[in-house]
Amino acid sequence: DADPNISVCKWKGIVCDQELRVTEIILPASKLKGTIPESIGKLDQLTKLQISSNNIYGTIPAKIGDLKNLKELGLGFTQMNGTV
Repeated sequence: DADPNISVCKWKGIVCDQELRVTEIILPASKLKGTIPESIGKLDQLTKLQISSNNIYGTIPAKIGDLKNLKELGLGFTQMNGTV
């Protein structure tokens, strides 16, 4: 239900820092569907990615390994596979 006309920092489940960089994505059980794109690696300030209990599938993108600030990764109860 995210409105593209509103800053992503105001979307439900998204937390940004003072410089409007995404630091947390917290969307468990949010009826998400699809795969995690390789572009996830561009969120270099991301500390938390919590998308468990959604219809997320496919291989964990290698670019997740580029997220040097990531401290919490929640992919439980998804159909993701691969290594980080």
